[in-house]
Amino acid sequence: MLRSRGAAYETLGEFEHARADYERALERARDGGDWSAEWQTLLDLGMLWSGRDYARASDYYRLAHERAQASGDASAVARSLNSLGNWLLNVDRPAEALRYHREALAAFEALGDQHGIAETLDFLGITSYLSGDLFQGTRYYERGVALLRELNERKLLASALAPMPLRGMTWQTDCLVPAAENLPAATAQAEESLAVAREIGWSAGEAFARLMLGCSLSAQGDYGTALDHVRAGKALAAEIEHQQWLAGLGCIHGSILLDIFALDDARATLAEALAIGRAIGSAHWVGLISSPLARCLAQQGAHDGANAVLDATFPPGAPATTLGQFLVACARIEVALARGEPERALMLADAFAATTPNAVSADDIPRVAWLRGRALAALGRHGEAERSLLAAERHAHQHGARPLLWRVQADLCALALARGGERDTGRETSIQQTLAALAQNIPDPAMRAAFQAAASAHMPLLLRSALAAVPAATPRRSTAGAPGGLTAREREVAVLVAEGLANRAIAGRLVVGERTVETHVTNILGKLGFTNRAQIAAWAVAHQLAALDTDGAR
Repeated sequence: MLRSRGAAYETLGEFEHARADYERALERARDGGDWSAEWQTLLDLGMLWSGRDYARASDYYRLAHERAQASGDASAVARSLNSLGNWLLNVDRPAEALRYHREALAAFEALGDQHGIAETLDFLGITSYLSGDLFQGTRYYERGVALLRELNERKLLASALAPMPLRGMTWQTDCLVPAAENLPAATAQAEESLAVAREIGWSAGEAFARLMLGCSLSAQGDYGTALDHVRAGKALAAEIEHQQWLAGLGCIHGSILLDIFALDDARATLAEALAIGRAIGSAHWVGLISSPLARCLAQQGAHDGANAVLDATFPPGAPATTLGQFLVACARIEVALARGEPERALMLADAFAATTPNAVSADDIPRVAWLRGRALAALGRHGEAERSLLAAERHAHQHGARPLLWRVQADLCALALARGGERDTGRETSIQQTLAALAQNIPDPAMRAAFQAAASAHMPLLLRSALAAVPAATPRRSTAGAPGGLTAREREVAVLVAEGLANRAIAGRLVVGERTVETHVTNILGKLGFTNRAQIAAWAVAHQLAALDTDGAR
């Protein structure tokens, strides 16, 4: 009865009540010499602590395994192996975790224990995913989900369905060879997981499902819905004090902010999540969070800081064997490009592909194909660059990954111009349409405007003026379109808009009020006949305003 009540408290997220009941149950079991109840309660306590402190969880799991081995009960030993395997996975030892889970699966199959088989397939699925093999993980999950539906095991079903988006091109797994046909289909399974978790009142399961939905939806560019899931998940995880999901949700939140160029907010959010991951001893979440944090630092020009974050997480040159390590290795390619080191980026990309499961070449891996194409373009190897960029474009199209798609298409357009070819008006139109749709999915108006400006400013230089989409000239626009058509202060503001700064940041830079900046931006839009900040940014670059001083002299 104590174990059952503890389980109910755990489902509701009442940690202290659950711990008290489990600890009392453990004491009673030991006093009564009931090895089975003692073993089960040790597993309960291990699972409870896994959301807060992996070291404490390990102590309980190891004691449970020792008790099961002493009993000689094959089923108890197999369940203990699963618990230890899951702990090993979370401390970035996936090869050992897979060995434990496979041993457990063989034992359950020999016993004909369908429940144990289904539970183990769930463990094998996530362990394979986090080892970088999305194909093997999907095979385990598909078999496990079918069995769980037959058994009507709803809590385990919710657990198995939630991670299914990882088989596609989420921001966590676009550095691997995707196993899903497209992201929307994979997302539907996480939505079912959320529905089941809410129906049975499983708070931790609901937070996990929202984490996975935030990861998948943001990769499709549905930022608003993704942020809704992340914020609801963070509130729930905080309420039940589930530190593991707080770290994960913070990671997703920061990654969304990074994707829409809210760099200062992204950096703060990711740093907070990284601190939680380190505090609970989760090497898995430390790896996953370090990658977007380093990419954020690189975009802000802090290249040494970016490499320091990556080196502290995973030593350079070592072969990646976990998802966190793959993400760190992929981030190193991006940092090398940001530092202006395309030769190093190309070397890292080719080495990355050589160790990635299921990859024949770098072009099989969406993000690496894109980064490799950029490195080759910078080295003037245009034909090879085009092949890699086209491979990345195909991946992004197939999976509905719009945030990656517009970036790849921008590089393809710039490559065409660099080769002396004609403008690729078809892709330019696609980029404009994609950016407009993504901007509409950003609920905060200030962030939306900043995204539009930063998206233009982050495009390759050759493409910015081509994408400016300046309206046809009128006498007023012809006059206003020249640099002298703006006041000196308005030109300064236009330059800072082109740098991707929001009004508040511009006000701080110029030491003026935020309303004053808003007035300047309104005046610039009116004088130039524009409707958004992205057009201001492109116009400023096209007219080389950054090279002008406040008197308008070069």
